[in-house]
Amino acid sequence: MGLRCLDELNGDFAFAILDMRVGSLFLAVIEPGSRPLYYSLGNDALLFGSEIKALVAAGWRPQLDKEGLQKFFVFKYTPGTETLFRGVKRLRRGTS
Repeated sequence: MGLRCLDELNGDFAFAILDMRVGSLFLAVIEPGSRPLYYSLGNDALLFGSEIKALVAAGWRPQLDKEGLQKFFVFKYTPGTETLFRGVKRLRRGTS
């Protein structure tokens, strides 16, 4: 079904669709989801998972982002796509 599957989904999802026929990867977080999707692009690899520990399990080594930590202390959360870790972003809900 490819991306047409989005019309059939109902619920809380973070997922990836790899279409090897056209060489594309689609990452998505569906509203009203509370499930995050974290990703890191570097060293010629894209790592992603619904938990940061999935990136660690794939070999990524966490490094604290001091600016992100400062924002966390001020706002009590990390705004936008930011996380507490350097090189790791969060896909915003309702985006792809």
